[in-house]
Amino acid sequence: MTAARPSQDSRSTREFANWLLDTYDNPDAPLASVDVLLSDAKGQQIKRGKKTTNIEPAEFAKVANAIQQWATRATSEKDVLLFFFSGHGIAAGNQTTLLCEDFGSNPLSAMSHAIDFNKLHMGLDRVVPRYQCFFIDARSRS
Repeated sequence: MTAARPSQDSRSTREFANWLLDTYDNPDAPLASVDVLLSDAKGQQIKRGKKTTNIEPAEFAKVANAIQQWATRATSEKDVLLFFFSGHGIAAGNQTTLLCEDFGSNPLSAMSHAIDFNKLHMGLDRVVPRYQCFFIDARSRS
């Protein structure tokens, strides 16, 4: 599952997705799926063999839905969940927040389009796969 904001973040996300699709090789946990969401997703696709998937925009509702589907797709304790995020974030002490493409679109609820990473991490402790890897490439939003 990967999500990103525009420019360099999108490039990092594409490179990570390409690495998974072209290079990742773990016979004990073969690659089953890759979801990509990008802020500059308009009309873009990702191809794997004969399968083509449209890239969705990294808006909060789509990211939250993709995370839900991704986290419940794996069914074995030996499955591996990989989460990659490249974009903007906010960190204060041990609180980490990942900002979606539409962050700030609701001026009366500034954090309504953001992912509370700490809560996400705790929630994922309830899913079956025990192997979970998180890659966060987030810069402070100014």
